[in-house]
Amino acid sequence: MIARVFSCVVVCGAVFFVGGCFDLDSFVWNPKHCSTIDDELCEQKEMCTKCGDPLPFEKWGIPQESVTQHPIALDDGETNDSWFVASKGGDLSDVTIVYSHGNFGGIEHYLNRVGQLYQTGANIYAVDYRGFGQSSTDAEPTEAQFLDDTHVARDGVADVLASHGVSETAVVLVGYSAGALSAVEMAVSDDSCCCTS
Repeated sequence: MIARVFSCVVVCGAVFFVGGCFDLDSFVWNPKHCSTIDDELCEQKEMCTKCGDPLPFEKWGIPQESVTQHPIALDDGETNDSWFVASKGGDLSDVTIVYSHGNFGGIEHYLNRVGQLYQTGANIYAVDYRGFGQSSTDAEPTEAQFLDDTHVARDGVADVLASHGVSETAVVLVGYSAGALSAVEMAVSDDSCCCTS
């Protein structure tokens, strides 16, 4: 019993220490803007796309003709990158997965996951963050900017889908790693979400 109480105190203390003493923002975000791409990043992390160049979707089994770039105009005049990948057909062709990637790099670093989602037959709408990938600024987002940018991205989903003749009735929000922050924020801030009453 004493060992169990001691273990609980150690775990709670560690959680308190980690949560209270470290600057988690510097841990969470590790953006790689297209202007910072160099040979080392290309070789080590397979992030090789310079600003303005198309991302290598075909490398991950996604035909380039299925992909359309949709810059997201932000409230302060900056833009974030986003890409719509049309369904390859099948039972899920009326479903759209809004994909928010993890904390490293940009969409390019997560194209392997976008490729896996594409194999489901659903449409994919992958969004990037301020300072990541081909966004217009290389500055990291503040928490407030990240949340505001998330709302702008979610608010624009209907227009992106309509431009491809896709209904917004079956939208699934998926966040990987730090992208879960964006996906959850999109869900809880959307009155049409299945999670609200």
